[in-house]
Order: sequence, then structure tokens, then C-alpha cells
Amino acid sequence: APVRPAPGSPASGTPGAAWPEPSTHLAPGAHPSPFPSPGSPEWFGPGPYGERPAPPDKVTAKRVLEAATPGLWICLLVGGLVSPLAPVLLVVAAVLAARLRVAASAVRTSFRVALAGIVFFGLVGVLQAIIDYTGFSEWWAFLSGKAQLFCWGLLVVVLTLVARSLKRADPPAPPRTPWG
Repeated sequence: APVRPAPGSPASGTPGAAWPEPSTHLAPGAHPSPFPSPGSPEWFGPGPYGERPAPPDKVTAKRVLEAATPGLWICLLVGGLVSPLAPVLLVVAAVLAARLRVAASAVRTSFRVALAGIVFFGLVGVLQAIIDYTGFSEWWAFLSGKAQLFCWGLLVVVLTLVARSLKRADPPAPPRTPWG
């Protein structure tokens, strides 16, 4: 004679048939799964509605200037305004860029390019001074004019990179040395 399933068992096909409950005992060190067990009502239903992440804070000029560190952008601004100090302030700003935590690698790369450009123009100025028989003051004026342009360019680039990074809510980078 055929064996009939017991009433209420999953094989009986009767409504309200219950599946066996999953074991709630876990082995030591095991973590419960974030997914529902197969066959449970949660398995077939929609997932839990989690909280929506908070919208990122609005990016304001104040936040951008704070994230770009005041010492950095003030050096670039003064270097852009005062031509004779521009080469020195450009180097100081490059050192201060190490403190930057937002868009740090992109800003450091920008400063490396600018410093390489200043070295290039410094060598061109030396060659020009040798050919034209000019002195240090003419060479410094030439180099200061180029450094002033780099200060203005870097001011725009740094503030743009920091604002873009804040909009994307990139995680802050740990501070490093200017050469690392």
C-alpha cells in the first residue's frame, strides 16, 4: 500500500503546511546570515526596507576653503598678487599641500607639475640671463612672473579639486609628507 504523507507536512500539499523551522543554534564563532533561510516567508517576500542614507552636506564656499586649508590658499592668493614673493610662496604652498586631506593625491600631483614647470622656467631664465648678460634681478623677475601665473592656476585647480571631492563625498585621505 502506498504511504500517505502525514497531514500538515510539506509533502501533504494541504494549505498551511509548515516547513521545519531553521535551527537558531550556531556553531561557536559562526555569524548569522544576513539573508533569510530558504523556504521561509521572508525568502519569498520583499527585503527589509533600510533607512535611506542621509544626503551629503551641501558644498559651500566656506567648506571648500576650510578643506583646502587656509594656509594653502592664502599662500597661493598672496603669491598671485605679489610677484616678487611668488616663487617662495609657491614652494611654501607645496609644503602645506601635505596637510590636505580632501583630493590629496590630485592636488599633490598638480603641485608636482607646477614645481617642475618652475624648475624648467628657472633653467630657461638662467640660459636667457647668460645669453643676454643680465643679472639676478632680471632672472628673478622672469621667474616671479611665471610663478605668479602658477599660483593663480593652482588656486583655481586646488579649489576645484577640493569642491569636486566634497561633492562626491570622497573619504578623507591620511596626511602625508609633500614628497610621499
